[in-house]
Parts: sequence; structure tokens; C-alpha cells
Amino acid sequence: METVRLSFCEISFIDPNIVEVVTDEGIEINAESVREYHGFYRTRFDAPFGVLVSKKHEYSYDFSAMLKIGDIENMEAVAVLHFSERSKAAHVLNKMPRPHKLNMQHFFDRDKALAWLREQVG
Repeated sequence: METVRLSFCEISFIDPNIVEVVTDEGIEINAESVREYHGFYRTRFDAPFGVLVSKKHEYSYDFSAMLKIGDIENMEAVAVLHFSERSKAAHVLNKMPRPHKLNMQHFFDRDKALAWLREQVG
């Protein structure tokens, strides 16, 4: 499995069109992080893809990042894998105003999250 290191996270390819993202502990994702993140996807995907966000660590977003993250062409679906109820309660990205609706679901089971992503991406 190919894994790519960005300045604030690791992205691992699960399938050719599905990646898993694990963000570093304690960081704040900002506009520069989002540019780096979206730049990675633009260079790797020209067809629909899905993202499994594994919430293994605690981190935060600044407001500008919250508005922009996930707003990228071909990102078909995002499955957020939580490891605690606290993590799910703290997740606010799908409540933010966006130019388009973000197809996002929350899970506590990795296999169910991946099955849902595979359905969404085809």
C-alpha cells in the first residue's frame, strides 16, 4: 500500500480511488494545509475518489480551512471513522456552509465505512 506524507498528515491508498487520511496529533489545519491537501488530490485523481478520514488523533481547523477543505473536484464522498463519541460530537465540518453539499457519513466501524465509500465511488 502506497503511503504519502504531507506536512500535517499521512495519506494511504486503500484502493486506486480510495485513500485513508490520518492527521497528526495536536495540529491546527489552516488554509496552507488545505492548499497542500487539495494539491495532492489534484495531482493524483482525475476521476471520482473517496476519502476515509481516520480520527485517530485530536486536531483542529481554523475557520478558513473549515470552509475550504473537501471542496475539490472529483471528491465524491468522505467517510469519517471515529474512535470515540467525543470525536464524533466535535466534528463540525459537515455543518459548515459550502458551495456544494459534501457527501459525508460518520462511522465507528472501518469495514462499514469502506463499504459505503466503495458504493459512493463505484
